[in-house]
Amino acid sequence: MNGSARLSSIVLSIATLAAAQEGTGTGDIAARANCAEVELAQALGEKVDPQVVAECTHRTKPAPTPRPAPPKKGEKQPQKEGIFVPPAFPDTPAPPAPPARPSWLDGKLAEGSVLYGVGVVRKGDVPQGQERMVAFQRAVFEIAAQLQVKIDAVTKDREETETVEVTDANGRKKKSTLESQSFSATTQLLVQATLDGVVLADQYRDPKSGAYYVLASLDQEEIARREGAVVEAVLKALAEAAEGVSQAFANDRLSPEIVHELGEALEQANTVGRTPIGRKVRDRWKREYEEILRLGRRLSSCVDVDGGLEADGRTVKLRLSCAGKAWRGARFVGTPAGGLVDLPASIATNREGDASFTIGPVYGQGQVKVGLAHDLAGSRAGFVLGVPKPSQRSTFALAASASPVATLKVVAPTTQTGAVNALASAVDSFASRKLGLTVDEGGALKVIATVTLGSPQQVGARFSQPIDLNVSVVGPRGRLFDKSLRSAGLAPTREAAESQAIQRVVDAMRGW
Repeated sequence: MNGSARLSSIVLSIATLAAAQEGTGTGDIAARANCAEVELAQALGEKVDPQVVAECTHRTKPAPTPRPAPPKKGEKQPQKEGIFVPPAFPDTPAPPAPPARPSWLDGKLAEGSVLYGVGVVRKGDVPQGQERMVAFQRAVFEIAAQLQVKIDAVTKDREETETVEVTDANGRKKKSTLESQSFSATTQLLVQATLDGVVLADQYRDPKSGAYYVLASLDQEEIARREGAVVEAVLKALAEAAEGVSQAFANDRLSPEIVHELGEALEQANTVGRTPIGRKVRDRWKREYEEILRLGRRLSSCVDVDGGLEADGRTVKLRLSCAGKAWRGARFVGTPAGGLVDLPASIATNREGDASFTIGPVYGQGQVKVGLAHDLAGSRAGFVLGVPKPSQRSTFALAASASPVATLKVVAPTTQTGAVNALASAVDSFASRKLGLTVDEGGALKVIATVTLGSPQQVGARFSQPIDLNVSVVGPRGRLFDKSLRSAGLAPTREAAESQAIQRVVDAMRGW
């Protein structure tokens, strides 16, 4: 499996659905995903049951999905195929009146796995132009009654009770009372979340009475096939991404691209799981998703550091790897502990996994440790995998070379002295506890806490006061640390809401 195979080639599409339906079944693709997890766990150095390894070793792996060729200079990049989601309402134009009255106007019995519903709107029942939509809604209600689906709309513009006559699979007629609407909110919820496969089969306008009829159908077997295809497509995406990581380990081609592609596959599963059909079936890939997510988070934080500060006291040379394989062409961010270090914003490795960079002063007492983690900020991989936390194996030590004394400045547009003092005390504690700094006058560093109070808003009988806090540490060569948080206070008066807002950011800083 090519470890750098693009996820765009396995995005769920109509073609993918059709291919999956012709495959060997969800069980086989689930087994493939499970074996991909086993390979990835082994690559990361985890212990795996030898019997499971043996079973996976004897599986015949499918051919890898080919990587699309990069576009030539001046050539437009083809757009990715999107996820296929059936429309909530058919958008076909209304047909001309047929010469003969269709037989289904009096009801249509189920045919095998296909259920039918007939909806009718009398002339003048709804505003002109909405007849087809409301008739389709009522046809869907008939199908819903046959499936005994309970309709529960979250938001409704106007409710009314409607009694419809339903013909069941045995040809018996019965009356059913359903909550209805003149407009589309209830129907849209029903179609998208419950009866995703309902389609408009036929429509007819009576030339004499002006009544509008719609025949809707639901093929239950087709729904089952589509659900199985969605599950297979998601499992395939997860399996191929995990196999790509394992292959990268085997070929000593570890790069940040495989982390991003694994994150893309996981986010693809999330995206499909939020579609109407995906919500119904996402439990069928939940176990595989959670295991690959766990392994993906371990991969994103797998950074082994060898090396350190050179004799010149300014140059740091490192070899960055994971399970003995070099991270090639990767970017990392450094997080100091027990002090502050003037580091580059990003640390890059070359094709051999080596990084070389210069540092400024090291502020602390004794040793300051710097932990490295993959730079996933702003990427989809970072969104689904989270911010990697440096481990003991991903750190290197630096001897302190500058005094860790800093002056403290609090900028807060408030007249509440007590609140400002509480904020200053919290910043002082944080600087000492987490940054290894001593707050005192005359320090070479500056700790600046800036409070921004938004416009207070009246909420009923109380006031809401939004607040933003930014804490930064600035040295002679520029900013060394920066962190922000946002909160709000809610109290009977503006003054009390402001005081509560400041107290909440003070409380939040204790968790930093």
